[in-house]
Amino acid sequence: MMKLQGIEAEAFRGFRDAQHMPLDADAVLVTGGNGVGKTSLVDAIMWALTGTLPHLTKWRRRQNEEVVVNRYREGDIARVELELLDGDGPVLVRRTGNSFATSLLLSRNGSRTTGEEAEIELAKLLGSRSPARLAESLEQWGVLRQDELRGVLNATPAELHSRLRELLGLAVLDDFESAATALHKGRKDAAAGARMRVNASRQEIKRLESDVAALAASIRDESWIASAHQAITHAADRHRQLIQLEIPATAGELDALRALLVDLRGAYDDLRRIQTERSALLAQLARLGDRPITELNPEERHAARLARAEVAASALRQAQDSLAAARRELDQQAALASAAIPLLSDICPVCRQPINHSDVERRLQEAIAPGVREPMAAAQKRVEDVQLANAALERELAAEQSADEAALAALNERKAIDQRLAELRDALSDRSYPTIRLVAVDGPAVGEERITAQLDALRELGQAVRSYLLVAEESKQGPALATGEQQLTEERTKVRFAAEELERLARLEGEAELLARAVREAGVTVTQESLTAVNPKFADVYQRLAPHPTFTVLGLDHEVYRNRGRTLPRLEDPLYQVSVNPGAVCSVGQLNVVALSYFLALALLAGERSLPFVVLDDPLQSLDDANVLGFADFCRHLQSERQILVTTHDYRFGGLLERKLTPRRPGRSTLILDFASWDRSGPVVRWHRRERNGQLEVLADQ
Repeated sequence: MMKLQGIEAEAFRGFRDAQHMPLDADAVLVTGGNGVGKTSLVDAIMWALTGTLPHLTKWRRRQNEEVVVNRYREGDIARVELELLDGDGPVLVRRTGNSFATSLLLSRNGSRTTGEEAEIELAKLLGSRSPARLAESLEQWGVLRQDELRGVLNATPAELHSRLRELLGLAVLDDFESAATALHKGRKDAAAGARMRVNASRQEIKRLESDVAALAASIRDESWIASAHQAITHAADRHRQLIQLEIPATAGELDALRALLVDLRGAYDDLRRIQTERSALLAQLARLGDRPITELNPEERHAARLARAEVAASALRQAQDSLAAARRELDQQAALASAAIPLLSDICPVCRQPINHSDVERRLQEAIAPGVREPMAAAQKRVEDVQLANAALERELAAEQSADEAALAALNERKAIDQRLAELRDALSDRSYPTIRLVAVDGPAVGEERITAQLDALRELGQAVRSYLLVAEESKQGPALATGEQQLTEERTKVRFAAEELERLARLEGEAELLARAVREAGVTVTQESLTAVNPKFADVYQRLAPHPTFTVLGLDHEVYRNRGRTLPRLEDPLYQVSVNPGAVCSVGQLNVVALSYFLALALLAGERSLPFVVLDDPLQSLDDANVLGFADFCRHLQSERQILVTTHDYRFGGLLERKLTPRRPGRSTLILDFASWDRSGPVVRWHRRERNGQLEVLADQ
């Protein structure tokens, strides 16, 4: 985890001259009266990491007023160098500039980056996705200022919701919800635009139909149309075995003939599409080959494979059991031999000769070895043989499984093709239009020759009807009528494609709406489950700080409002099970306790996703003695999770914190910076360190 190591400021806020201060401790306690530079130290940390000090904006009297550079260094640029340490080594953050522009230099592992690249790398080092996220985290959740103690409670529900998800590792849900919402909006807008185009085209069709009808009425009774009408009738007679037509009884029924031409064109296009798809299916079927694919019983074959695998596993277990038994026999005999050695005396009671214990133990081990080790070696060999056989069987079973899956896939593909070919046959048999009908074919199959013949017949009939209609152009209204009919045909084609596009976009819009709703509902569920898991942490921190006498449980509620997730603070009376908004029941001091509890709990909950340190700038505002004692105890707990920096103007509280933060374990340290006074050159700072060296506490002065 990254930690603060030290800081040097020059020409920045209260620091006129360059001044370096150590920060390399688990807890840093900054004491001093008002106006001696404690807040300038906090500002220096914030400015070095983000280049901004938003809390000073409200104090500006003019937009061009300088609030960063020290007043006694007017015209210079401020400089802050922040030393950090992470697992890979030291990191140096150097920021220079003023209220209007800054530049950043980041030095790490011998490499140096500057500008926007350095800002992005620094944000990632501190666990944020972007420099803007880092600034937001520091301003609202990393640095708690004395004049903005209740900033946590003042955060909007959406801000609290977003930050909570980020700390809990759920920030990807926000991105997913935003993407789903944007997708739905984009498709909704596209569908609305398509709907407007369809309506406009339909209005245009009505106008054109009216104009064409008026023109056609003037030539409806011309006798010269009869010969062209007769040509259509003769063509229909020749192809009656393929196509049946409803030809108008009189030559003057131009509207009916135009409708017939539209149906002929539509039937031709549909039949061509069917022919193309049928050819593709037959080619796909040919690629599968003529070899028969038998029906499979996957369940039975799978069960057989499982049975063979179980037999092999049983054999392996038996071999392993035999090996374990042989090992136990060897261990028992070896233990028996070892236990007998201590019973021997140094002198043989019979021959009074010295006894060599090592020699006796060796002979005992040699005596038991042949009878036990040989069976154990045989058992070991059996286990290895069974394992090799099992590995071969596993490969064989996998190959069978793969072969079954491939055969089943080929069978399913053939069935699907046969099903689609049957559907196409039905489509040809059932295909009909307002003025024409394709004659059905007897038998199970539809040949390519039949389809080709019907296409030729449709083409010939279409040419006859088109020739008939072209004759109308020779009349005085012919050119105008032809133009109107052409426009009408184009507009109908346009509206047909637009309607198809509208149908597609409407379907996509519906799918996007369902997706957005599902994503929101899933986000609510995941966030609620996460809150259920983390709410006890808020309650635990709150109860440590001496809370409200009846509303003793602190937590967060999650809900969806206007299709957006939001998170709200709540207090609960566990006895009466009553939940309330903290702002509605708490005093000013209690609200500060609530805000402090949220701030500290969020710092603990976030783990590696949070900032590696917590800065508390004089947090005792409106806290009573019980709250102060609870906060001091909690700081001792907090320093084991995060590096903390606490400033206070109250020397009594500073003394209490120094005692509470005194290291209890070796390797831990506490640094006390005493801002004794301030003059034009900057603050006068004395410091001492408390460390634990073994069982001894070591006190080191500046």
